[in-house]
Amino acid sequence: VISVADAANATVSLTAFTITVSNTNDAPVITGTPATTVAEDATYSFIPTVTDVDTGDTGDTQIFSITNKPSWAAFNTTTGALTGTPVQADIGATSGIVISVADAANATVSLTAFTITVSNTNDAPVITGTPATTVAEDAAYSFIPTVSDVDTGDTQIFSITNKPSWATFSTSAGGLTGTPTNVDVGTTSGIVISVADAANATVSLTAFTITVSNTNDAPVISGTPATKAVE
Repeated sequence: VISVADAANATVSLTAFTITVSNTNDAPVITGTPATTVAEDATYSFIPTVTDVDTGDTGDTQIFSITNKPSWAAFNTTTGALTGTPVQADIGATSGIVISVADAANATVSLTAFTITVSNTNDAPVITGTPATTVAEDAAYSFIPTVSDVDTGDTQIFSITNKPSWATFSTSAGGLTGTPTNVDVGTTSGIVISVADAANATVSLTAFTITVSNTNDAPVISGTPATKAVE
């Protein structure tokens, strides 16, 4: 009610009226500081925080979206969560990642674009191969394991436990070679070939046995017979 009075206090008023304040949609507010690095094979997780003054009055809903999502990550359009576990093939940087949120009226806001860099974590080499477990006396024995390593350019050093006395071993190639003789007939057990990379991550073949089997050797005859006889 708006009223007016004159000097004699004669007062008149307008008819009472109502003023209604109508809602104007307010854009949501999105905040959060995503991690910009993650190690290979480690879990990455970021969930932004969103507030909206319209939520309490109108039940405003939000839908999240992302630009330049890393290939190794998953994105939740309901919560805005960016999660994943990168592997060796994902090493490198993904730039220009933008997480946005829109309300029911399509008012959209975004976090500042960010980058996630996947750093390398040393991977242990892989060693394979099936060494022969028997060799005949006087026959050549040779076994070289196969080694692979996803860390390109990584160097390897080989070692051996319980090397047969008749064999030689290469610490650069892992080759076990030799030719046993008769004195070597028998069994050498618990032979283990291992390989370590530059970061000293070590893997081994399963322990194995080499048995040297006997090969028949011709007898040796010697002596110097007399060439004259006395009557």
